[in-house]
Amino acid sequence: MFYNPFYSPDTTRSPRDGEVHGREYHFTPKEEMLSAITRGEFIEYTHFSGNFYGTSRKSVQDVQNQGRICIFDVEIEGVKNLKKTDLNCRFVFIKPPSFQALEQRLRSRGTESEESLLRRLAKAREELTYGEVPDNFDVVLVNDDIEEAYSNLRNFILRVSCHESNFLSITFYLT
Repeated sequence: MFYNPFYSPDTTRSPRDGEVHGREYHFTPKEEMLSAITRGEFIEYTHFSGNFYGTSRKSVQDVQNQGRICIFDVEIEGVKNLKKTDLNCRFVFIKPPSFQALEQRLRSRGTESEESLLRRLAKAREELTYGEVPDNFDVVLVNDDIEEAYSNLRNFILRVSCHESNFLSITFYLT
């Protein structure tokens, strides 16, 4: 089975330096995305940190048409929405070694105002709590040793892809 190194989700936020439309995201005007959501063109979507993010049915179909496993990179709301579908997703939560490590990473990016950063950290605290609840995810990995985390993720993907699912949802906080 071949793996998709992610599809390109849609977002209404502006591109960051170095991001390319269609690679990291499809940067979509808010009105256009909201209309597509209303027409049922999204499998999942969420409003996060002042912007909309979502997975279009077309982007998933494009991955499936290539015979690849579709890997979703979604926030917790996306996980909850994917659990309501018939996609038979498997769920992975990759968490930072600590909340402090996550905060340091976000601050070092320098891409947000203090107010925006505090909102993001408050949301992250909620999501980290959700990630620790038994049965919310099939596997929870700690991103403290990159080689070990990669090995555990790879082994999980190989195990489930051979038997159970063509969809994998990964929620992560890289640190």
